[in-house]
Amino acid sequence: MSQSDILCKLAPFAVLVLVGAIAAAIFLVVKARQRRLRDSCLARLSIAFDRKTVVLSLQELVADLTKAPCKKRYIMLVGPQGSGKSVIAELLASRGFFYLSMDKMVDEEPSLALMLQHLNQRFFAQFDEALKRGDNIVDDNLNVTRDERSDAIKRVRAAGYRDIMIVHLEVPLSVCQQRNAARLRPVPEWIVERCWNSLAGIDRPSPIEGPLVRVQPEDNDLRRCTMYLVA
Repeated sequence: MSQSDILCKLAPFAVLVLVGAIAAAIFLVVKARQRRLRDSCLARLSIAFDRKTVVLSLQELVADLTKAPCKKRYIMLVGPQGSGKSVIAELLASRGFFYLSMDKMVDEEPSLALMLQHLNQRFFAQFDEALKRGDNIVDDNLNVTRDERSDAIKRVRAAGYRDIMIVHLEVPLSVCQQRNAARLRPVPEWIVERCWNSLAGIDRPSPIEGPLVRVQPEDNDLRRCTMYLVA
């Protein structure tokens, strides 16, 4: 077999090796960029909080979440029904954030509760309009599953947002149940418990998903919270 024949047979393997090397290099570059973005967000958060753990009132919590001025900021609230997400979302909305919430849409138009497909369409139309405007956004949905959170964050990143924060409200189940029962439209207790168990287990938010802050009430009183960064 001549040398040219050997080279012809080896050429496809060489191409495969080259393509594999290029793909591996691109993967490493993308991962490094994601780490830099995450680290820069965590650094900004560390400066905003001054330290990694701090006890705050709800007003102080919101002030710290919004301390560093920034455009195109996305804050995703995570927690079961009755965990206090809407209270924080309303305070953020008072500071200029666009309030994104399916529950709020149903409160304003109760018939949407019976038209889930239409509700989803209306919700994502609002979401996309806010992203196009470059609004600071607070997402007050349950955001229970990793897939839900991943889809929302991908949507936000695709719109050019880089200042992204996940705020996980770790509130005792009993407190969530009490607060849910006091609502005008309480959901069944088993649904609250299912969401709570999911967030306490397999779907617990992780810093792998993005810059993460956990918030826990002091002595089960939502007016004062312990907030800490998860690196």
